[in-house]
Amino acid sequence: SDGSEITVLGADPWHTVTWVAFSPRNDLLAAVVDDAAIAVWDFESEALRALLSRKDEAVKQIAFSADGRFLASLGSGPTITLWDLAAQPKYRSLPSPSGAPMTGLAFSTVGPTLAGADEDGTVTLWDTDTGEQTVLTAHVDLIKRLNFSPNGTMLASEGMDARLVVWDVASGQDL
Repeated sequence: SDGSEITVLGADPWHTVTWVAFSPRNDLLAAVVDDAAIAVWDFESEALRALLSRKDEAVKQIAFSADGRFLASLGSGPTITLWDLAAQPKYRSLPSPSGAPMTGLAFSTVGPTLAGADEDGTVTLWDTDTGEQTVLTAHVDLIKRLNFSPNGTMLASEGMDARLVVWDVASGQDL
């Protein structure tokens, strides 16, 4: 690996890519295009596999689940959109429990857990298999970033309240 270009997917000077994500198996590449749609390419064949969009929501951030089945996206509203790529892609909305705009998302590195952060300082964990949700509160202001530990047992959240909170994912308690 010498840092040389491998391929160029969907290069178009009239559109802006604002976020990219590889699937865990490196077989798919997703890109947010013009804050309005998500292009998903099969990386090996370079074929466009899906063009995902919701007319009612811009797209600001995306992330793949650990198994590559789901792609989560958030815009500036109070929901995360969970795209099921194995089902022609269809989606379901995961609303913020408080109704506040979502500010960040992260998938667990193992298992079906998706974390979402809101402007009001709430972290929500969703089990993407069952839909079960757990609400975590320790921040008093907007959460800027979320990150799971490599083994998926802990989640770190950083907020505008100058707090870095580390959560035990199984118990939902801050450590």
